[in-house]
Amino acid sequence: MYIIKNAWRNLLRAKGRNILIGLIVCIIALSSCIALIIMESADNTAKDGLSNLNITATIGVDREKLMSDATKNGTDPKDVMTSVDPLTLKEMKAYAASDQVQDFYYTLTSSASATSSLDPVETSGQSFGAPSSDNQNQGPGQQSGSTDSNKKFTMGDFTLLGVSSANAMTSFSSGTYTISDGAVFDFGANNKECVISKELATLNSIKVGDKIKVANPEDSSQTFTLKVNGIFTGSSDSASNQQGGGFMASMDPSNQIYTNYETLKAIVASTDTGSKMISSVQETYVLGSPDAYTAFKADVAKLGLSDEYTVSSNDLTNYENSLLPLTNLKKFATVLLALVLGIGGVLLTLFSIFIIRERKYEVGVLTAIGMKKKNVALQFLTEAFLVALIGVIIGTGIGGALSKPVANTLLADQISSIQEQQTNQTAQFGRDVGGGPGGPGGQATTVSNYIDTLSPTMDLSVVLSLAGICIFLSLIASVAALVFVMRFEPMRILSERE
Repeated sequence: MYIIKNAWRNLLRAKGRNILIGLIVCIIALSSCIALIIMESADNTAKDGLSNLNITATIGVDREKLMSDATKNGTDPKDVMTSVDPLTLKEMKAYAASDQVQDFYYTLTSSASATSSLDPVETSGQSFGAPSSDNQNQGPGQQSGSTDSNKKFTMGDFTLLGVSSANAMTSFSSGTYTISDGAVFDFGANNKECVISKELATLNSIKVGDKIKVANPEDSSQTFTLKVNGIFTGSSDSASNQQGGGFMASMDPSNQIYTNYETLKAIVASTDTGSKMISSVQETYVLGSPDAYTAFKADVAKLGLSDEYTVSSNDLTNYENSLLPLTNLKKFATVLLALVLGIGGVLLTLFSIFIIRERKYEVGVLTAIGMKKKNVALQFLTEAFLVALIGVIIGTGIGGALSKPVANTLLADQISSIQEQQTNQTAQFGRDVGGGPGGPGGQATTVSNYIDTLSPTMDLSVVLSLAGICIFLSLIASVAALVFVMRFEPMRILSERE
Protein backbone atom coordinates (compact mmCIF):
# COMPACT_ATOMS: atom_id res chain seq x y z
CA MET A 1 0.00 0.00 0.00
CA TYR A 2 2.89 2.37 0.79
CA ILE A 3 4.34 1.82 -2.67
CA ILE A 4 1.02 2.69 -4.33
CA LYS A 5 0.54 5.84 -2.20
CA ASN A 6 4.11 6.97 -2.84
CA ALA A 7 3.74 6.29 -6.55
CA TRP A 8 0.56 8.37 -6.66
CA ARG A 9 2.24 11.27 -4.80
CA ASN A 10 5.13 11.16 -7.26
CA LEU A 11 2.67 11.36 -10.15
CA LEU A 12 1.04 14.46 -8.68
CA ARG A 13 4.42 16.12 -7.96
CA ALA A 14 5.56 15.80 -11.57
CA LYS A 15 2.29 16.62 -13.32
CA GLY A 16 3.77 18.03 -16.52
CA ARG A 17 6.04 15.08 -17.14
CA ASN A 18 3.34 12.51 -16.42
CA ILE A 19 0.71 14.38 -18.45
CA LEU A 20 3.06 14.23 -21.45
CA ILE A 21 3.57 10.49 -21.00
CA GLY A 22 -0.14 10.01 -20.40
CA LEU A 23 -0.91 11.94 -23.59
CA ILE A 24 1.34 9.61 -25.58
CA VAL A 25 -0.33 6.58 -24.00
CA CYS A 26 -3.77 8.10 -24.66
CA ILE A 27 -2.99 8.58 -28.37
CA ILE A 28 -1.64 5.03 -28.59
CA ALA A 29 -4.73 3.66 -26.80
CA LEU A 30 -7.10 5.73 -28.94
CA SER A 31 -5.52 4.56 -32.21
CA SER A 32 -5.30 0.99 -30.98
CA CYS A 33 -8.93 1.04 -29.86
CA ILE A 34 -10.15 2.23 -33.26
CA ALA A 35 -7.93 -0.27 -35.08
CA LEU A 36 -9.04 -3.19 -32.89
CA ILE A 37 -12.72 -2.31 -33.19
CA ILE A 38 -12.42 -2.01 -36.99
CA MET A 39 -10.65 -5.38 -37.20
CA GLU A 40 -13.22 -7.03 -34.93
CA SER A 41 -16.17 -5.45 -36.74
CA ALA A 42 -14.77 -6.45 -40.13
CA ASP A 43 -14.44 -10.07 -39.02
CA ASN A 44 -17.92 -10.13 -37.46
CA THR A 45 -19.53 -8.51 -40.50
CA ALA A 46 -17.88 -11.00 -42.84
CA LYS A 47 -18.88 -13.96 -40.66
CA ASP A 48 -22.45 -12.76 -40.22
CA GLY A 49 -22.85 -12.19 -43.94
CA LEU A 50 -21.42 -15.58 -44.76
CA SER A 51 -23.64 -17.36 -42.25
CA ASN A 52 -26.72 -15.69 -43.78
CA LEU A 53 -25.64 -16.38 -47.36
CA ASN A 54 -27.87 -18.74 -49.32
CA ILE A 55 -25.31 -20.65 -51.36
CA THR A 56 -25.90 -22.28 -54.72
CA ALA A 57 -23.32 -24.30 -56.62
CA THR A 58 -22.60 -25.76 -60.03
CA ILE A 59 -20.31 -28.51 -61.29
CA GLY A 60 -18.12 -27.74 -64.27
CA VAL A 61 -15.01 -28.88 -66.08
CA ASP A 62 -11.91 -27.83 -64.17
CA ARG A 63 -10.14 -26.02 -66.98
CA GLU A 64 -7.31 -24.78 -64.80
CA LYS A 65 -6.43 -28.34 -63.78
CA LEU A 66 -6.65 -29.58 -67.36
CA MET A 67 -4.34 -26.82 -68.56
CA SER A 68 -1.91 -27.54 -65.74
CA ASP A 69 -1.91 -31.26 -66.54
CA ALA A 70 -1.35 -30.52 -70.23
CA THR A 71 1.64 -28.35 -69.39
CA LYS A 72 3.15 -30.99 -67.10
CA ASN A 73 2.59 -33.84 -69.57
CA GLY A 74 3.68 -31.88 -72.61
CA THR A 75 0.38 -32.54 -74.42
CA ASP A 76 -1.58 -30.22 -76.64
CA PRO A 77 -3.88 -28.12 -74.43
CA LYS A 78 -6.54 -28.10 -77.15
CA ASP A 79 -6.70 -31.89 -77.14
CA VAL A 80 -6.94 -31.98 -73.36
CA MET A 81 -9.67 -29.34 -73.23
CA THR A 82 -11.85 -31.19 -75.74
CA SER A 83 -11.26 -34.61 -74.20
CA VAL A 84 -13.58 -33.98 -71.24
CA ASP A 85 -17.28 -33.57 -71.91
CA PRO A 86 -19.54 -31.48 -69.70
CA LEU A 87 -21.85 -33.40 -67.40
CA THR A 88 -25.07 -34.79 -68.77
CA LEU A 89 -28.37 -33.95 -67.14
CA LYS A 90 -28.58 -37.52 -65.87
CA GLU A 91 -25.23 -37.11 -64.10
CA MET A 92 -26.28 -33.75 -62.69
CA LYS A 93 -29.41 -35.30 -61.21
CA ALA A 94 -27.33 -38.10 -59.69
CA TYR A 95 -25.22 -35.59 -57.75
CA ALA A 96 -28.40 -33.85 -56.61
CA ALA A 97 -28.98 -36.95 -54.46
CA SER A 98 -26.57 -35.51 -51.89
CA ASP A 99 -28.22 -34.87 -48.53
CA GLN A 100 -26.84 -31.33 -48.64
CA VAL A 101 -28.95 -30.35 -51.65
CA GLN A 102 -32.11 -28.48 -50.67
CA ASP A 103 -33.24 -27.87 -54.23
CA PHE A 104 -32.06 -28.65 -57.74
CA TYR A 105 -33.02 -26.91 -60.96
CA TYR A 106 -31.55 -26.42 -64.40
CA THR A 107 -31.80 -24.29 -67.51
CA LEU A 108 -31.38 -25.32 -71.13
CA THR A 109 -29.96 -22.44 -73.17
CA SER A 110 -29.98 -22.11 -76.92
CA SER A 111 -30.11 -19.43 -79.59
CA ALA A 112 -32.68 -18.50 -82.23
CA SER A 113 -32.75 -16.15 -85.19
CA ALA A 114 -35.25 -13.49 -86.15
CA THR A 115 -37.96 -14.10 -88.73
CA SER A 116 -39.97 -11.79 -90.95
CA SER A 117 -42.62 -11.56 -88.23
CA LEU A 118 -40.30 -11.07 -85.23
CA ASP A 119 -37.52 -8.47 -85.02
CA PRO A 120 -35.02 -8.34 -82.10
CA VAL A 121 -34.55 -5.29 -79.93
CA GLU A 122 -31.43 -3.43 -81.02
CA THR A 123 -28.68 -3.50 -78.43
CA SER A 124 -27.47 -0.11 -77.23
CA GLY A 125 -25.15 -0.58 -74.29
CA GLN A 126 -27.58 -0.22 -71.40
CA SER A 127 -30.74 -2.26 -70.99
CA PHE A 128 -33.22 -2.84 -68.23
CA GLY A 129 -31.85 -6.00 -66.69
CA ALA A 130 -28.92 -8.30 -66.20
CA PRO A 131 -27.82 -10.37 -69.20
CA SER A 132 -28.45 -14.10 -68.88
CA SER A 133 -29.08 -13.67 -65.18
CA ASP A 134 -30.79 -17.05 -64.92
CA ASN A 135 -27.61 -18.77 -66.02
CA GLN A 136 -25.14 -17.04 -63.76
CA ASN A 137 -23.60 -19.68 -61.53
CA GLN A 138 -20.77 -20.57 -63.82
CA GLY A 139 -17.46 -20.06 -62.06
CA PRO A 140 -14.50 -18.14 -63.46
CA GLY A 141 -12.64 -20.07 -66.10
CA GLN A 142 -15.02 -23.02 -65.95
CA GLN A 143 -17.63 -24.48 -68.23
CA SER A 144 -20.66 -25.98 -66.60
CA GLY A 145 -23.48 -27.91 -68.20
CA SER A 146 -23.72 -30.14 -71.24
CA THR A 147 -23.53 -29.21 -74.91
CA ASP A 148 -24.81 -31.12 -77.88
CA SER A 149 -21.69 -30.58 -79.94
CA ASN A 150 -18.23 -29.09 -79.87
CA LYS A 151 -18.63 -27.59 -83.33
CA LYS A 152 -18.72 -23.87 -83.97
CA PHE A 153 -22.19 -22.43 -84.22
CA THR A 154 -23.99 -19.35 -85.41
CA MET A 155 -25.23 -16.96 -82.76
CA GLY A 156 -28.81 -15.94 -83.37
CA ASP A 157 -30.74 -12.83 -82.43
CA PHE A 158 -32.51 -14.29 -79.38
CA THR A 159 -31.49 -16.31 -76.35
CA LEU A 160 -33.88 -19.16 -75.59
CA LEU A 161 -34.02 -20.22 -71.94
CA GLY A 162 -35.79 -23.46 -71.10
CA VAL A 163 -36.23 -23.62 -67.34
CA SER A 164 -37.06 -26.70 -65.29
CA SER A 165 -39.05 -24.90 -62.58
CA ALA A 166 -40.02 -21.51 -61.23
CA ASN A 167 -36.94 -21.58 -59.00
CA ALA A 168 -34.74 -21.64 -62.10
CA MET A 169 -36.12 -18.22 -63.06
CA THR A 170 -33.88 -16.46 -60.55
CA SER A 171 -34.24 -13.06 -62.22
CA PHE A 172 -37.96 -13.18 -61.48
CA SER A 173 -37.66 -14.50 -57.93
CA SER A 174 -35.04 -11.83 -57.14
CA GLY A 175 -37.33 -9.07 -58.44
CA THR A 176 -35.16 -8.08 -61.40
CA TYR A 177 -37.92 -9.15 -63.79
CA THR A 178 -41.67 -9.07 -63.14
CA ILE A 179 -44.55 -10.49 -65.15
CA SER A 180 -46.54 -7.35 -66.01
CA ASP A 181 -49.12 -8.99 -68.27
CA GLY A 182 -50.38 -12.56 -68.47
CA ALA A 183 -48.69 -15.31 -66.47
CA VAL A 184 -45.75 -17.64 -66.55
CA PHE A 185 -46.12 -20.92 -68.46
CA ASP A 186 -46.52 -24.38 -66.93
CA PHE A 187 -43.24 -26.22 -66.37
CA GLY A 188 -44.07 -29.89 -66.74
CA ALA A 189 -44.82 -30.48 -70.40
CA ASN A 190 -44.00 -29.41 -73.95
CA ASN A 191 -46.73 -26.76 -74.13
CA LYS A 192 -44.90 -24.44 -76.56
CA GLU A 193 -45.57 -21.43 -74.37
CA CYS A 194 -43.18 -18.61 -73.52
CA VAL A 195 -42.78 -15.22 -71.87
CA ILE A 196 -41.03 -12.30 -73.55
CA SER A 197 -39.88 -8.81 -72.57
CA LYS A 198 -42.10 -5.77 -72.84
CA GLU A 199 -39.55 -4.14 -75.17
CA LEU A 200 -39.71 -7.05 -77.56
CA ALA A 201 -43.50 -7.17 -77.38
CA THR A 202 -43.84 -3.42 -77.98
CA LEU A 203 -41.41 -3.44 -80.90
CA ASN A 204 -43.35 -6.22 -82.66
CA SER A 205 -46.87 -5.21 -81.48
CA ILE A 206 -47.28 -8.50 -79.62
CA LYS A 207 -49.79 -9.09 -76.84
CA VAL A 208 -50.52 -12.02 -74.54
CA GLY A 209 -52.06 -14.89 -76.50
CA ASP A 210 -50.26 -14.08 -79.76
CA LYS A 211 -47.84 -16.49 -81.34
CA ILE A 212 -44.26 -15.73 -82.30
CA LYS A 213 -42.01 -17.52 -84.75
CA VAL A 214 -38.24 -17.94 -84.38
CA ALA A 215 -35.76 -19.68 -86.67
CA ASN A 216 -32.85 -22.10 -86.32
CA PRO A 217 -29.65 -20.01 -86.57
CA GLU A 218 -28.00 -22.87 -88.46
CA ASP A 219 -30.86 -23.15 -90.97
CA SER A 220 -33.27 -20.25 -91.30
CA SER A 221 -35.79 -22.45 -93.13
CA GLN A 222 -36.48 -24.29 -89.87
CA THR A 223 -38.88 -22.23 -87.79
CA PHE A 224 -40.61 -22.82 -84.46
CA THR A 225 -43.82 -21.30 -83.14
CA LEU A 226 -44.37 -20.34 -79.50
CA LYS A 227 -47.41 -18.87 -77.81
CA VAL A 228 -46.81 -15.76 -75.68
CA ASN A 229 -48.26 -16.57 -72.28
CA GLY A 230 -46.79 -13.60 -70.44
CA ILE A 231 -44.85 -10.35 -70.83
CA PHE A 232 -42.19 -9.27 -68.31
CA THR A 233 -40.59 -5.97 -67.43
CA GLY A 234 -37.35 -5.15 -65.67
CA SER A 235 -37.01 -3.53 -62.26
CA SER A 236 -35.45 -0.08 -62.64
CA ASP A 237 -34.18 -0.20 -59.07
CA SER A 238 -32.36 -3.50 -59.41
CA ALA A 239 -31.32 -2.91 -63.00
CA SER A 240 -29.84 0.56 -62.72
CA ASN A 241 -26.46 -0.82 -61.80
CA GLN A 242 -26.52 -3.77 -64.15
CA GLN A 243 -24.91 -3.77 -67.55
CA GLY A 244 -27.12 -4.95 -70.35
CA GLY A 245 -26.80 -5.18 -74.06
CA GLY A 246 -23.56 -6.19 -75.65
CA PHE A 247 -22.04 -6.81 -79.04
CA MET A 248 -24.77 -9.26 -80.10
CA ALA A 249 -28.53 -8.90 -80.03
CA SER A 250 -28.97 -12.22 -78.25
CA MET A 251 -27.01 -10.91 -75.25
CA ASP A 252 -29.55 -8.14 -74.69
CA PRO A 253 -31.97 -9.13 -71.87
CA SER A 254 -34.78 -7.67 -73.95
CA ASN A 255 -34.20 -10.47 -76.45
CA GLN A 256 -34.43 -13.29 -73.93
CA ILE A 257 -37.31 -15.67 -74.50
CA TYR A 258 -38.26 -17.91 -71.57
CA THR A 259 -39.98 -21.25 -72.02
CA ASN A 260 -39.96 -24.51 -70.09
CA TYR A 261 -37.24 -27.13 -70.38
CA GLU A 262 -39.38 -29.71 -72.20
CA THR A 263 -40.44 -27.23 -74.86
CA LEU A 264 -36.90 -26.08 -75.67
CA LYS A 265 -35.61 -29.65 -75.50
CA ALA A 266 -38.21 -30.68 -78.11
CA ILE A 267 -37.25 -27.73 -80.33
CA VAL A 268 -33.55 -28.62 -80.22
CA ALA A 269 -34.27 -32.31 -80.79
CA SER A 270 -36.38 -31.55 -83.85
CA THR A 271 -33.55 -29.84 -85.71
CA ASP A 272 -31.66 -31.77 -88.38
CA THR A 273 -28.30 -33.35 -87.60
CA GLY A 274 -26.37 -31.19 -90.05
CA SER A 275 -27.90 -27.97 -88.77
CA LYS A 276 -28.65 -28.92 -85.18
CA MET A 277 -29.25 -26.06 -82.77
CA ILE A 278 -26.48 -25.87 -80.19
CA SER A 279 -27.65 -25.93 -76.58
CA SER A 280 -26.21 -26.27 -73.11
CA VAL A 281 -27.61 -27.22 -69.73
CA GLN A 282 -26.74 -25.12 -66.69
CA GLU A 283 -27.54 -26.77 -63.37
CA THR A 284 -27.90 -25.22 -59.92
CA TYR A 285 -27.67 -27.00 -56.58
CA VAL A 286 -29.22 -25.03 -53.72
CA LEU A 287 -27.17 -25.81 -50.60
CA GLY A 288 -28.08 -23.12 -48.11
CA SER A 289 -24.94 -22.66 -46.03
CA PRO A 290 -21.13 -22.59 -46.38
CA ASP A 291 -20.87 -25.80 -44.32
CA ALA A 292 -23.34 -27.51 -46.65
CA TYR A 293 -21.27 -26.33 -49.62
CA THR A 294 -18.13 -27.89 -48.14
CA ALA A 295 -19.99 -31.12 -47.37
CA PHE A 296 -21.50 -31.19 -50.88
CA LYS A 297 -18.03 -31.08 -52.44
CA ALA A 298 -17.10 -34.13 -50.38
CA ASP A 299 -20.37 -35.89 -51.26
CA VAL A 300 -20.03 -35.53 -55.01
CA ALA A 301 -16.52 -36.97 -54.82
CA LYS A 302 -17.96 -40.01 -53.02
CA LEU A 303 -20.69 -40.23 -55.64
CA GLY A 304 -18.03 -40.63 -58.32
CA LEU A 305 -17.29 -37.12 -59.60
CA SER A 306 -13.95 -37.17 -61.42
CA ASP A 307 -11.22 -34.74 -60.41
CA GLU A 308 -11.50 -33.35 -63.93
CA TYR A 309 -14.56 -31.51 -62.67
CA THR A 310 -14.87 -28.98 -59.89
CA VAL A 311 -17.65 -27.58 -57.71
CA SER A 312 -17.92 -23.79 -57.71
CA SER A 313 -20.24 -21.17 -56.32
CA ASN A 314 -20.72 -17.71 -57.76
CA ASP A 315 -22.48 -16.76 -54.52
CA LEU A 316 -19.26 -17.27 -52.58
CA THR A 317 -17.17 -15.58 -55.28
CA ASN A 318 -19.46 -12.55 -55.42
CA TYR A 319 -19.62 -12.34 -51.64
CA GLU A 320 -15.83 -12.45 -51.36
CA ASN A 321 -15.67 -9.70 -53.98
CA SER A 322 -18.14 -7.63 -51.98
CA LEU A 323 -15.77 -7.84 -49.00
CA LEU A 324 -12.85 -6.26 -50.90
CA PRO A 325 -13.15 -2.76 -49.33
CA LEU A 326 -13.70 -4.37 -45.93
CA THR A 327 -10.63 -6.56 -46.39
CA ASN A 328 -8.54 -3.54 -47.39
CA LEU A 329 -9.83 -1.64 -44.36
CA LYS A 330 -8.89 -4.49 -42.04
CA LYS A 331 -5.37 -4.60 -43.52
CA PHE A 332 -5.07 -0.86 -43.00
CA ALA A 333 -6.21 -1.20 -39.38
CA THR A 334 -3.73 -4.03 -38.78
CA VAL A 335 -0.83 -1.98 -40.17
CA LEU A 336 -1.97 1.04 -38.16
CA LEU A 337 -2.04 -1.01 -34.94
CA ALA A 338 1.46 -2.38 -35.56
CA LEU A 339 2.88 1.07 -36.34
CA VAL A 340 1.22 2.71 -33.34
CA LEU A 341 2.44 0.07 -30.90
CA GLY A 342 5.93 0.01 -32.43
CA ILE A 343 6.46 3.78 -32.56
CA GLY A 344 4.67 4.31 -29.25
CA GLY A 345 6.79 1.67 -27.54
CA VAL A 346 9.99 3.31 -28.78
CA LEU A 347 8.88 6.78 -27.63
CA LEU A 348 7.88 5.52 -24.20
CA THR A 349 11.18 3.70 -23.77
CA LEU A 350 13.15 6.86 -24.65
CA PHE A 351 11.05 8.96 -22.27
CA SER A 352 11.55 6.39 -19.49
CA ILE A 353 15.33 6.43 -19.95
CA PHE A 354 15.36 10.23 -19.84
CA ILE A 355 13.10 10.37 -16.77
CA ILE A 356 14.97 7.74 -14.79
CA ARG A 357 18.24 9.59 -15.33
CA GLU A 358 16.61 12.71 -13.90
CA ARG A 359 15.41 10.71 -10.87
CA LYS A 360 18.67 8.92 -10.23
CA TYR A 361 19.26 10.84 -6.98
CA GLU A 362 15.80 9.82 -5.74
CA VAL A 363 16.73 6.17 -6.33
CA GLY A 364 19.94 6.67 -4.38
CA VAL A 365 18.12 8.21 -1.40
CA LEU A 366 15.48 5.48 -1.29
CA THR A 367 18.00 2.67 -1.43
CA ALA A 368 20.31 4.45 1.06
CA ILE A 369 17.58 4.64 3.70
CA GLY A 370 17.04 0.91 3.41
CA MET A 371 14.42 0.45 0.71
CA LYS A 372 15.13 -2.67 -1.29
CA LYS A 373 15.93 -2.26 -4.97
CA LYS A 374 13.03 -4.50 -5.98
CA ASN A 375 10.63 -2.27 -4.06
CA VAL A 376 12.07 0.81 -5.74
CA ALA A 377 11.67 -0.89 -9.11
CA LEU A 378 8.12 -1.88 -8.16
CA GLN A 379 7.33 1.74 -7.34
CA PHE A 380 8.51 2.90 -10.75
CA LEU A 381 6.52 0.07 -12.32
CA THR A 382 3.42 1.15 -10.37
CA GLU A 383 3.83 4.73 -11.50
CA ALA A 384 4.13 3.61 -15.10
CA PHE A 385 1.10 1.36 -14.75
CA LEU A 386 -1.06 4.14 -13.25
CA VAL A 387 -0.11 6.55 -16.05
CA ALA A 388 -0.74 3.86 -18.66
CA LEU A 389 -4.05 2.88 -17.05
CA ILE A 390 -5.35 6.47 -17.03
CA GLY A 391 -4.17 7.04 -20.59
CA VAL A 392 -5.71 3.78 -21.82
CA ILE A 393 -9.06 4.52 -20.13
CA ILE A 394 -9.27 8.01 -21.65
CA GLY A 395 -8.01 6.84 -25.05
CA THR A 396 -10.41 3.89 -25.07
CA GLY A 397 -13.38 6.11 -24.27
CA ILE A 398 -12.54 8.55 -27.06
CA GLY A 399 -11.66 5.72 -29.46
CA GLY A 400 -14.91 3.91 -28.75
CA ALA A 401 -16.90 7.07 -29.52
CA LEU A 402 -14.97 7.80 -32.72
CA SER A 403 -14.74 4.23 -34.01
CA LYS A 404 -18.03 4.20 -35.95
CA PRO A 405 -17.64 7.48 -37.90
CA VAL A 406 -13.95 6.81 -38.51
CA ALA A 407 -14.57 3.23 -39.66
CA ASN A 408 -17.36 4.17 -42.07
CA THR A 409 -15.41 7.14 -43.42
CA LEU A 410 -12.39 4.94 -44.12
CA LEU A 411 -14.63 2.26 -45.65
CA ALA A 412 -16.25 4.87 -47.91
CA ASP A 413 -12.77 5.97 -49.00
CA GLN A 414 -11.87 2.38 -49.86
CA ILE A 415 -15.04 1.97 -51.94
CA SER A 416 -14.43 5.31 -53.65
CA SER A 417 -10.87 4.25 -54.48
CA ILE A 418 -12.02 0.96 -56.00
CA GLN A 419 -14.79 2.75 -57.91
CA GLU A 420 -12.24 5.16 -59.33
CA GLN A 421 -10.02 2.27 -60.45
CA GLN A 422 -12.97 0.60 -62.15
CA THR A 423 -14.01 3.86 -63.82
CA ASN A 424 -10.47 4.43 -65.09
CA GLN A 425 -10.31 0.87 -66.39
CA THR A 426 -13.64 1.27 -68.17
CA ALA A 427 -12.42 4.52 -69.74
CA GLN A 428 -9.14 2.95 -70.84
CA PHE A 429 -10.74 -0.06 -72.50
CA GLY A 430 -13.95 1.59 -73.61
CA ARG A 431 -16.08 -0.86 -71.63
CA ASP A 432 -16.09 -2.95 -68.44
CA VAL A 433 -13.69 -5.82 -69.09
CA GLY A 434 -13.75 -7.24 -65.54
CA GLY A 435 -10.75 -8.73 -63.78
CA GLY A 436 -10.16 -5.45 -62.00
CA PRO A 437 -10.46 -4.53 -58.34
CA GLY A 438 -13.85 -6.14 -58.11
CA GLY A 439 -12.61 -9.69 -58.28
CA PRO A 440 -10.74 -12.32 -60.23
CA GLY A 441 -11.54 -13.84 -63.55
CA GLY A 442 -13.51 -10.95 -64.93
CA GLN A 443 -16.14 -11.10 -62.19
CA ALA A 444 -16.03 -7.42 -61.35
CA THR A 445 -18.32 -6.38 -58.54
CA THR A 446 -20.24 -3.14 -58.85
CA VAL A 447 -19.81 -0.65 -56.05
CA SER A 448 -23.46 -0.97 -55.08
CA ASN A 449 -22.82 -4.60 -54.11
CA TYR A 450 -20.00 -3.80 -51.71
CA ILE A 451 -20.57 -3.93 -47.97
CA ASP A 452 -20.53 -0.20 -47.31
CA THR A 453 -21.43 0.19 -43.63
CA LEU A 454 -20.07 -1.05 -40.34
CA SER A 455 -21.60 -1.00 -36.87
CA PRO A 456 -18.51 -1.15 -34.67
CA THR A 457 -19.01 -2.16 -31.05
CA MET A 458 -16.59 -2.69 -28.22
CA ASP A 459 -16.95 -6.29 -27.15
CA LEU A 460 -15.07 -8.40 -24.62
CA SER A 461 -12.28 -9.35 -27.00
CA VAL A 462 -11.51 -5.67 -27.70
CA VAL A 463 -11.52 -4.87 -23.98
CA LEU A 464 -9.16 -7.75 -23.24
CA SER A 465 -6.88 -6.69 -26.07
CA LEU A 466 -6.76 -3.13 -24.75
CA ALA A 467 -6.02 -4.46 -21.26
CA GLY A 468 -3.12 -6.36 -22.76
CA ILE A 469 -1.94 -3.18 -24.49
CA CYS A 470 -2.13 -1.35 -21.16
CA ILE A 471 0.12 -3.96 -19.51
CA PHE A 472 2.42 -3.91 -22.53
CA LEU A 473 2.78 -0.13 -22.42
CA SER A 474 3.40 -0.25 -18.66
CA LEU A 475 6.22 -2.72 -19.12
CA ILE A 476 7.69 -0.70 -21.99
CA ALA A 477 7.51 2.49 -19.96
CA SER A 478 9.19 0.89 -16.94
CA VAL A 479 11.69 -1.48 -18.54
CA ALA A 480 14.40 1.19 -18.52
CA ALA A 481 13.61 1.98 -14.88
CA LEU A 482 13.89 -1.64 -13.87
CA VAL A 483 17.26 -2.02 -15.59
CA PHE A 484 18.75 1.21 -14.22
CA VAL A 485 17.44 0.76 -10.68
CA MET A 486 19.01 -2.68 -10.39
CA ARG A 487 22.34 -1.30 -11.63
CA PHE A 488 22.51 1.85 -9.49
CA GLU A 489 24.74 1.91 -6.39
CA PRO A 490 23.23 4.24 -3.76
CA MET A 491 26.50 5.60 -2.28
CA ARG A 492 27.91 6.33 -5.71
CA ILE A 493 24.72 8.13 -6.71
CA LEU A 494 24.83 10.29 -3.54
CA SER A 495 28.50 11.05 -3.92
CA GLU A 496 28.05 12.13 -7.52
CA ARG A 497 25.24 14.45 -6.44
CA GLU A 498 27.59 16.20 -3.99
